[in-house]
Amino acid sequence: MAVLGLLGVANGATEQPNILWLIAEDMSTQLGCYGDLDALTPQLNHFATEAIRYGNAFSLSPACAPARTTLVTGMSPTTLGANQMRSAVTSPQALRLLPWILQEKGYFCAVNKTDYNLDAGYDKNKTGGFPDGWDSGIPGEMFFADKSFPEDIASTWRKRKSGQPFFLMATLARTHESRYGFLQDPNDYHRSYCRQLTPEQFQNRAAIHLPPYMSDTTASREYWAQYQEAITDMDHLVGEVLDLLKSDGLDENTIVFFFGDNGAGVFGTKGYLTDQGLHVPLMVRVPQTLRSPAAPQHGGVEKRLVSFEDFAPTVLSLIGEPVPPMMQGKPFLGLEPAAPRKLSFGFRDRIDSQVTMLRSVRDERYAYVRNFLPHRNLSARLFTEMSAPEFCVETEKLGHADKLPAGILKTAYNLARPSEELYDLQSDPWELHNLATDEQYRPQLERLRKALIDHIVQTGDLGLLPEGEMLRLSGGGAPFDMAQDTATFPISRLLEAADLIRQPPPDAEKEFVRRLGDGNAAIRWWAVQGLMRIDGKSTEALAGLERLSREDESPDVRIASAEALCRAGRVDAGLEVLLKTIKDRQDPLEMMAALDALIQIGDQAKPGASLAKGIIENPPRFKGANAKKIVPAMMFSCGWLCEEFGETVDYGKDTPWWVKRMQHILELQK
Repeated sequence: MAVLGLLGVANGATEQPNILWLIAEDMSTQLGCYGDLDALTPQLNHFATEAIRYGNAFSLSPACAPARTTLVTGMSPTTLGANQMRSAVTSPQALRLLPWILQEKGYFCAVNKTDYNLDAGYDKNKTGGFPDGWDSGIPGEMFFADKSFPEDIASTWRKRKSGQPFFLMATLARTHESRYGFLQDPNDYHRSYCRQLTPEQFQNRAAIHLPPYMSDTTASREYWAQYQEAITDMDHLVGEVLDLLKSDGLDENTIVFFFGDNGAGVFGTKGYLTDQGLHVPLMVRVPQTLRSPAAPQHGGVEKRLVSFEDFAPTVLSLIGEPVPPMMQGKPFLGLEPAAPRKLSFGFRDRIDSQVTMLRSVRDERYAYVRNFLPHRNLSARLFTEMSAPEFCVETEKLGHADKLPAGILKTAYNLARPSEELYDLQSDPWELHNLATDEQYRPQLERLRKALIDHIVQTGDLGLLPEGEMLRLSGGGAPFDMAQDTATFPISRLLEAADLIRQPPPDAEKEFVRRLGDGNAAIRWWAVQGLMRIDGKSTEALAGLERLSREDESPDVRIASAEALCRAGRVDAGLEVLLKTIKDRQDPLEMMAALDALIQIGDQAKPGASLAKGIIENPPRFKGANAKKIVPAMMFSCGWLCEEFGETVDYGKDTPWWVKRMQHILELQK
């Protein structure tokens, strides 16, 4: 099929263009072409002179699996129920992933990291059995054979049939959070990981420009320097891939996207809805032969807001194909680019085992963050801690001593987190000063709050349901399909219940207690969260919590009620429920939720350590794609409980690397 038009004007091309996505893991805009003062990125700086550089591109999620779900669907994962990190929910039958659409148009499609949150029901026979319907996987070991990466990519496009266009979604793992931050000696880091850097490209620890939310310490400077050096290493890889594309004679018919899969992987950005957690570099190079006179200027900067759900529609628009009505995004390039969006949105739900719900919205100047569960501790027990133990332990100590600078790290270690945050990104780009209570900014606060609530309703945000309850209501089917029934998913009532937590009224405890008897399990769950938020301990509240912890039909409600009892001083009653949930080993999601509740209650959780030990030494076996995604996070929580409470565990032949890091962290904390 001939290309009907690229970037707005028919050009008579006879071949479909190739599409190459080069995706840097865990990286925000720390590139020279984006103005970073320390970045050493000559390859991407040159690429920027040939590409359209977008100054305001944003992931929906500050973690990779939900972000990748958006990229391949053109939809927000909150609409699909695929918003948790990680999961594998049933995909709606009407949804067609981007590679499937491109395959139907004759494209050869390959990927080296799927890692998205859908069980898409692909036809293995159709594509030779490669996961999720792709034609091929990109060979090579993604994390530890970085030097082979360029040739691995080239070997993949060389597999296609003669003249067949390709779509490659290639992840560069060098900037992943696991690849820096965990070695104390810079020389060790350089020898082990900076294989392509010259000594002149090593960062000067004394002169590096730290983000202002970090304390100025040796550990902070080492951490940030290693992150910057990982970016320089990645920059080499990009240059080599582009050289191979040119040497194979493909650069004049290949549209190249370079972008990050979410914001920076450093502690305090990944997992948080800050600008640095969502803001990604995005550059798109369209060959001269494929450009139209109306195309945005190559070598220039486009300031329009771009969001991840726009990427799949843009690819389709670039090859002259219609965008399926189900996709929520709009093309920012191609035959008929949409008008620039006025807002971009973000979300964060469960990461590892931590249950939470945050949402954000920003325009060109202001960013608003809504924390629906401000009483839950988000400051620790995440994978990022394993990657940077010295920095994270130091930060935790400074946080508890109230000695951290203003900004996200200080907020993270404040357990009384604000329900709302508002930042003026023009005067405060690092989001150091929360303006949500400043009367001068009330119009902006109310405008963006309304925009966010409207978006939640319009997109059918399934994050308003606790994860297990969403799956229970879906009955093995697609959560998206379940949510179309307003009786099953009464989104307005759920929002009303959740909103009480933002600013509890004077009679909040009575309101929450009343909702403990609601016929909808999710509303009962929100009522329990409300009682935790206000530390509700009335006779009526405690009686209601005890009843729900024993009798409620929803495991989510039972587990949340048990946690609330522990927080309210009824430790024996609450622990009985939590420990029984873990001991019964009926469902990995229920077990994980109970383990998260134990981690939230701190020292009271010690009786759970022996059960966690039993799980590690005799792991349960669960079937199903979703269970396989959840079990590692469950085991991670078990490891923390054992190590935290000194439970000696037989890990078998080899102690997992993350356990060794936990042990290192606990040694540092002494």
